[in-house]
Amino acid sequence: MNEKLLDEICCNAPLWNKDLEELVTRPYNYLSNNTSGKNFRTLLIKNFNEIYYHLPPDKVELICLVAEKLHNASLIIDDIEDNSEQRRGLKTCHLVYGIAGSLNSANYAYFEALQLLIDYNKLIDRNDLRLLTIIKIFNEELLNLHRGQGLDIYWRDYMIRVKDLIPKEIDYYNMVMNKTGGLFRLIIKLMQCYIRPEEENIKQNEENVHFCNLLGILYQVKDDYLNLIETTEVSINKGTFAEDITEGKFSFPIIHGINYELERENSSFIYNILRSKTKNPETKRKVLDYLKNESKSLDYTKDKIIEIGELIKKKYLSDTKKFQKLIQIIDKLIYGK
Repeated sequence: MNEKLLDEICCNAPLWNKDLEELVTRPYNYLSNNTSGKNFRTLLIKNFNEIYYHLPPDKVELICLVAEKLHNASLIIDDIEDNSEQRRGLKTCHLVYGIAGSLNSANYAYFEALQLLIDYNKLIDRNDLRLLTIIKIFNEELLNLHRGQGLDIYWRDYMIRVKDLIPKEIDYYNMVMNKTGGLFRLIIKLMQCYIRPEEENIKQNEENVHFCNLLGILYQVKDDYLNLIETTEVSINKGTFAEDITEGKFSFPIIHGINYELERENSSFIYNILRSKTKNPETKRKVLDYLKNESKSLDYTKDKIIEIGELIKKKYLSDTKKFQKLIQIIDKLIYGK
């Protein structure tokens, strides 16, 4: 390469085009193109907009797209950090495209989501003061997400002895408010940023954020519960059922079970099995049998799901006519599969 050509390259922006973009985003697209996800966040956005914010369709679409990108990217990273083998019925992204490419693609999607908000301001909104607030909110909730995920990983990977720091129920709630509640809060806070000043209701905005905190806890407790009770013949034969046990995860029912043991003994066989990250079906069945029949942790978790869900409806959705659609979403989360 001659000096003139090199100089010309350096005097221009780095080369990037759709073909190169497709190569970098291929791992992300592998996950996002599988449409069997729950679309839970899209439903939440549209219902909150209908009740409170009344944003135009382009802003709703923008927030839905940002939420989708952040959620899908976090799933790819979660699967890498948890060494998961399946997601939405398919091989996890990193087993198809490798850890490095999948991690880069997911991180790229985080910044793509932020760029969507920046581009919208530049092309349509043209409100730099609002953009600064949006960037601050975006950064805060992404920090919260990583704080929660980091604490979850610490409990799983770095506690050497059972008595070091076994989390209590309140510790779990605080972790989940960061890890799972962050994206729900981000959605609501973005919607609040785009409403007209004369429509702003500070008290209602605060209540909606509190709603999202409880919703994040409910969502994660239910997810933890389903992970331990959902089994198929194929998953049992492969040993892929109750993957949270294999991952060594301190999920809600497992935390309850370990603390139940420690109140009665100085050791915990559940904790020791978690540390081993076993795939052995018989070993995992022993844990499930204890959680079901001895500590009653699965029943406790099911009752807690109902308790949290009913609290959300009582405290934030008491007007059954006004909040009919949101109540349906919460009821499906409480009682559905």
